[in-house]
Amino acid sequence: KFELPTQLDHASQISMLGLTASQSAAGDNSTSQSAAGDNSTSQSAAGNNSTSQSAAGDNSTSQSAAGKATVSIRIEAALLSKRIDLKVPTGPWPLLASSKSDGCSSGGGFVNTRYHSGLLADLMVTHAGGQDFALIGPRGCGKFTVACQLARQLGYPLAHVVLYRDMSSRDLLQQRVTDAEGDTQWRPSALVQAAVEGHLAVLDGLHRVDRGTFAVLHRLLGDRELALFDGTRLLRHDRYDRIKADHGWSDSDMAARRLLRIHPAFRVVGLGELSPAKQQANQWLSDEMLTAFLFHSVRALSADEEAGLLMKLVPNSQSVEPSVKRLVGFAHRLRDSSDPSHMSLAGSLSTRQLLRLSRCVAADPQVNLRELLERACLSRFLPRLAAQTLAQCLDEADFKPPDSAAAEQPITIRSKASFQHQVCRFLHASSSCSVSSDGTRIHIGSASAHLPPELRNEMKIPETLFYDNQTHMRVLEAMLRDFSIGEHLLLIGNQGVGKNKLADHFLRLLRRPREYVQLHRDTTVHSLTLQPTVLDGRIAFQDSPLVRACRFGHVLVVDEADKAPTHVTCVLKTLAESGEMALPDGRRIVPAGWAGPQSPGVIRTHPDFRLLVLANRPGFPFLGNDFFGALGDTFACHPVDNPQQDSELHMLAQYGPDVPQQVLQKLVSMFADLRAMSDEGNLQYPYSTRELVNIVRHLQKFPGERLSSVLQNVFDFDSHNPELRSTLADVLTKHGIPAESVGHHNVKLSKQLPLPSPVLLGSSNLLPANRFSPFLTAAQSQFHLKGPADLPVSSIRLDGGSGRSEHFSELESFACIPLDDTDGLADICVTCSDDGSHRLVHLATINPVRVYSMVPGSRTAKVLDFTEIFPDTGHFYKPRVHLLSLEKTMPHCFLLHEEMTNVLLLVDAGKRQVSRVKSQGLPEHPLASGRNLWRWPTLAKGSSFRLADSLGLDGSPVMFQQGRDHVELLDLRGGWSLSLQLPAPISNLQPLSETSWIVQFVNNDSQHILLQSPQELHQFSLLQLEQPELLPQKIQWACPLSTDLPSLRVQPETQLSAVSAAGGGHLSVLSLAPPNAEGLHQLSLHRIDSLTHKPPAAAAAQARTRDPMFGSGSGGLADPRFSQFCLLPDGRSLVRCRPTDQVPPEAFGNRQPAIGTAGVLELTDLAASTVSYLPVEPPGPAVHRLAGRPASWLVSDLPRLLAQTAGGDLVSADQSGSVCFWQVAPAGLETALAEWRRLLGDEKSALGGGSRQMLIERQLPPGSSSLSGPKQGKVDPTGAPHVGGNMWAGGTGGRDTAGLGGVGGPYRLDAGHHVYQVPDEIKRAVPPEISEAAREMARKAWRERLREIEMSEHDGELYDTYLRRVRPQVSSLRAMLQSLEAKGKERDWLRHQGDLDDGKLVEGLVGERAVYRRRGERPPELGTPPEKPKLLRVLVDVSGSMYRFNGTDQRLERQLEACLMLMEAFEGFETKFAYEFRGHSGEGPDWNFTSAVRPPANQKQRLDALKAMLAHSQFCMSGDHTVEAIDCGVRQLATAEADERFLVVFSDANLDRYGIHPKQLSRALTQDARVTACAIFLGTLGNQATFLRESLPSGHAFVCLDNASLPHILQQFFTSTLLATD
Repeated sequence: KFELPTQLDHASQISMLGLTASQSAAGDNSTSQSAAGDNSTSQSAAGNNSTSQSAAGDNSTSQSAAGKATVSIRIEAALLSKRIDLKVPTGPWPLLASSKSDGCSSGGGFVNTRYHSGLLADLMVTHAGGQDFALIGPRGCGKFTVACQLARQLGYPLAHVVLYRDMSSRDLLQQRVTDAEGDTQWRPSALVQAAVEGHLAVLDGLHRVDRGTFAVLHRLLGDRELALFDGTRLLRHDRYDRIKADHGWSDSDMAARRLLRIHPAFRVVGLGELSPAKQQANQWLSDEMLTAFLFHSVRALSADEEAGLLMKLVPNSQSVEPSVKRLVGFAHRLRDSSDPSHMSLAGSLSTRQLLRLSRCVAADPQVNLRELLERACLSRFLPRLAAQTLAQCLDEADFKPPDSAAAEQPITIRSKASFQHQVCRFLHASSSCSVSSDGTRIHIGSASAHLPPELRNEMKIPETLFYDNQTHMRVLEAMLRDFSIGEHLLLIGNQGVGKNKLADHFLRLLRRPREYVQLHRDTTVHSLTLQPTVLDGRIAFQDSPLVRACRFGHVLVVDEADKAPTHVTCVLKTLAESGEMALPDGRRIVPAGWAGPQSPGVIRTHPDFRLLVLANRPGFPFLGNDFFGALGDTFACHPVDNPQQDSELHMLAQYGPDVPQQVLQKLVSMFADLRAMSDEGNLQYPYSTRELVNIVRHLQKFPGERLSSVLQNVFDFDSHNPELRSTLADVLTKHGIPAESVGHHNVKLSKQLPLPSPVLLGSSNLLPANRFSPFLTAAQSQFHLKGPADLPVSSIRLDGGSGRSEHFSELESFACIPLDDTDGLADICVTCSDDGSHRLVHLATINPVRVYSMVPGSRTAKVLDFTEIFPDTGHFYKPRVHLLSLEKTMPHCFLLHEEMTNVLLLVDAGKRQVSRVKSQGLPEHPLASGRNLWRWPTLAKGSSFRLADSLGLDGSPVMFQQGRDHVELLDLRGGWSLSLQLPAPISNLQPLSETSWIVQFVNNDSQHILLQSPQELHQFSLLQLEQPELLPQKIQWACPLSTDLPSLRVQPETQLSAVSAAGGGHLSVLSLAPPNAEGLHQLSLHRIDSLTHKPPAAAAAQARTRDPMFGSGSGGLADPRFSQFCLLPDGRSLVRCRPTDQVPPEAFGNRQPAIGTAGVLELTDLAASTVSYLPVEPPGPAVHRLAGRPASWLVSDLPRLLAQTAGGDLVSADQSGSVCFWQVAPAGLETALAEWRRLLGDEKSALGGGSRQMLIERQLPPGSSSLSGPKQGKVDPTGAPHVGGNMWAGGTGGRDTAGLGGVGGPYRLDAGHHVYQVPDEIKRAVPPEISEAAREMARKAWRERLREIEMSEHDGELYDTYLRRVRPQVSSLRAMLQSLEAKGKERDWLRHQGDLDDGKLVEGLVGERAVYRRRGERPPELGTPPEKPKLLRVLVDVSGSMYRFNGTDQRLERQLEACLMLMEAFEGFETKFAYEFRGHSGEGPDWNFTSAVRPPANQKQRLDALKAMLAHSQFCMSGDHTVEAIDCGVRQLATAEADERFLVVFSDANLDRYGIHPKQLSRALTQDARVTACAIFLGTLGNQATFLRESLPSGHAFVCLDNASLPHILQQFFTSTLLATD
């Protein structure tokens, strides 16, 4: 008995001074404490973190015979300092020598911090009072380590009992076994043995054990008495001694009477974790549990305490101290946050995990900290919102991603010298594989590890076919780094990404034997640890792979760990942490350094034992248990993903060396899109590398088979779902994989038509424009480049596809640049990549000014953002941007010129850098600001600078000022410029060649020629035509040509150029001859008559008005500064845009352009005198988006843009954002056609094979096909299936009655049975009067159904119209809800019913009946509150702005579709979700449209709700109550009866108009933690919605401008909340 002072307050301190054996003098061997003292709750002002020992502070004394020790405790309070000596029971082992320990039974070190010193002292007080106690705290806070330290200090052997949900009372107390003779007997458990022998029993997992199982321990914990199943009774020591003394019995007599003494030193320590507050059904701290223990809370360490702890446990701590402190600071920043997303991430960064990360940093100081944290948090498989939150937190904490150059550096397996033959056999897969000269180390990248000196159990070393790729090599490098510091490994990823291959290859490289066990949902703790068998009539337990791996030091590979229940796999936690485990047969696995006595029942863990666990990622579609959430911080986690596209392509090329490279690229690209769609929620199954490898293997073995047929082996499983089948078909089409219906004859190449011979229109000599000064001299000056500076770069995925999925044509592929309503394409150019391996296509947009860079045919683009140079002007003016490639002099650079400001930029597309060209001859006109608005400079009309379309001599760009007399030539490599002053203001400048230009002056209809001397670059000549009428007054564009034109007979060194007059359809060729003997140049003009068909003027104007290719306007094609023509690399083929109605009909032959064709590309081959027309057909609704643009864009002057790419191919773009890649070179087309036909397989098999689909038809008996007339039929009350006949409704394959698959019935009626289909010829033979009667009866039934729900036929059609638009999204959302419901209904084993329980074999042998089990839903435990549905309130925006701007962006229509989508998706889930729709508008914040108590039950009620929303938006007053509606909704939901509460707010982003600041919206959404709220913005003007999303907290704001993305948004929202809690 003892008393603590009553003056203790929150500032008091309690700490343990020392521990001595009881026979020594009090305090002689105790540790003295300074006045500062250690504190278990708060630190003193002195802040002393270490215990100062006296000179006599040695506690290494032997234990007394009485089993008692004296513990000295100091209590420090505000006005009190007192020392208390307590007598505490001890165990049979020696006491710990010091309060500081370098190790404990867990195998790791124990650091005696101030907090833990106080905690241990607190536990000593409880222990001295004879109380059992429990430690409660978050995962990874050190509960088990503290229990181990307490046992070591008091000399207690530790009996570690892992509790799990399926544990029975017999598992906890006694088990029936057989002896050597086959007789059954009872064997006590480790807990019972600990009670008798006076050990410390640790019950690990109080939060997991079943309440009924734990109830058997109440008497043991409360009264120290226990009745066992064999009749044995355990008595409290004093009662046992009294009975023994009263009767004069000996211990043998007591044992004979089945009475055993509970040792007085026996104690029970429970360990448990608190459940989240939302999981009311899993709250385990019941009244019975609270009375069983005295509970002690174990808090997480503070940042300083945790950092100090890690520094003492990590080797080389001084060198890695900054990194360790950064890791600890980041973890505490997440822990201290009130944001739920931050708190969920903090759960993955426990102290145990931080210790592992710190050790990894100490082993390799160059390792990237961001990669370590992302791997520890499993960022790759986090929900999108959580992943974005983690990335944002890492950026804010300045954790840099790895250097791109280092990330792309190849990883190899290397060494210093050659090695033995047997080692080579394991490392043959890598070209540079070897180990050190003595054969003891292996290196993978920067990681290295020891190799065993000799091979052990060679037969168990795995052999596997493994092809190196960089993605997997980086995973192997990280695995080796963790393996080398003694960590157990966890590989987690999607199914089929190569986890088993990696594990086997890793063990093969390390020469480590493997034990393998595969888990499943029926795995139990017994089956995981032991394998029971019957030998000679007795039950014998054979060692499982787990026990063998522990005993012999093998690596245990645990496959499919997520399939087993987490309470089963939790037994691995103790084994991984402490190396301890109690086996069902009574044996015990102990660590290698265990200090206890050796006995047959003890298995010491081999030092080389490791765990390598493989698990699928948590969540849908695998529906496994969250292994990472339960045990993630126990292992070094390594996410395994599908290889990157280049790595995957390299690997597939080794699996299929004979498969064409083009086919492999298509497959890799297609599967990359499928995986991206899975990540976005469009597909449920993430197609993996495994399926891709199987496809390539099939193609390698059967090269003549059609590719689409081979793909059916993978996709047939999903063919039952119409929406999914349509999605997969779109993906195949997008990647150019022909469908089954496409044959070898589906070739639609353009038809080549002959051109008329060129007609010479005339020739003219060129005379000096100024006889007195025939030469002009340019002034040379220097300019400088300001920069370079890095450009903001981002990556986006592009919509698009292949143009050869349905037929073969010149159109190779297409893509779509995502443009908003105010954006547009300005220009296009092509450059080379850095390494010169491919071309890069650059497309400039004007609002904002950006450049999209992409590889032809690629599905991704880099976005170069120039917003900092050209800021947003509030959409008052569109910038005028021109691009010019510098491929001749700087292959990977281009110029960007903005005409209004005259800003000239040199852009390095490879390095993503920009430099600004600053020259005196090119003055800039900067933007002026006023009233916080940017204003463009006001220039005189036609006075802006322009960049010529082609380069001058030596690749020099040429610029001129329109309306002025200034021409500027720039030498970008030399840094100088030539400024030329012309005699008159310039109207236009067109290039004829590198040294000649056509100059048109203002107020002068005649054309002039400007020549530059190739020898004297400063000298120019301005010439005029002797016959000015030879050239047209306005030349639209000019383009230099090659001199090799057989149709034109010109002398050598003649310069040729193709020109086109404004508004004309004919091409002309200008030839500029060298000077004659008189020094005069002669200019000749040849006209090539076009085949262009000229429609009437009115029709042409109307066609041009609606033509997205040309816009409307009155001036034909647009400004010549844009790339509206293109010269192919041969210098003789010219491509230009033409309207469809101006193309002669014979140009297309049988291939007529599709409806909606924007125009044609006219390809003129001047050498072959042929012309062909390529129709620019709309590639699909996902790409051709111009129809949805505002009307103002249809009058744009921007034409289609053209540029040539590699190999004579072509790229075109238009204002819809559609980018098309054309293959027009004959050689390339021939090769591509051969490869395309290979995709179709052998032509013979294609022609003779036909369809492989089998159709089984039901043949009616003779005479049974007579029809008497349609009727409803009788309803079978039993619900039995009926096939044939004409009696029952809901049958199949019959006649006259309503059903499926029959003939002559009035309408379809599905009774849920298999369908038998009658042949089509019988259906076609139905008489017309019968068919008409059936149709009339169907219409009557439809009207009756509508009448039942008070719905007109018009309403039904309207409802179906809306439903068709969102049906795929409804399916996607329902799939997500079904996965949630399936997760919540995971079944468990129910005891005493069903099949034989393999854990009760012995009981079955002795005749017990309760030895069965079966799968079923576990009933709720007694006292568990009933589960309530989750409550979802949707606040719809029915304000007037939704109706007002619906014509602009269809925001109201999309909101109605979204509401219908939710109502349809939640049908059938009313028990899981209760939902309601409320509205907010200028009329008020809370308008009720549906009720959560009675949701819409049919189509009529749903349509009525939609009509009410529409009418309210149409007739309400203006105003906004968004914030008030959120406040009202949150308050009402917070008090509602529900398990969880969610608020989804639909709104447009037009909030600034009403003075609503984002902070107000943020406060409203996050005001109550009981309600999870988010806002979804359905409409925006400009960037309003984007600004609001970025201003609100992460996960609380989304932008949805397309209803197809709404299921993904809701999935992100629910995944981060619902799936995490369920």
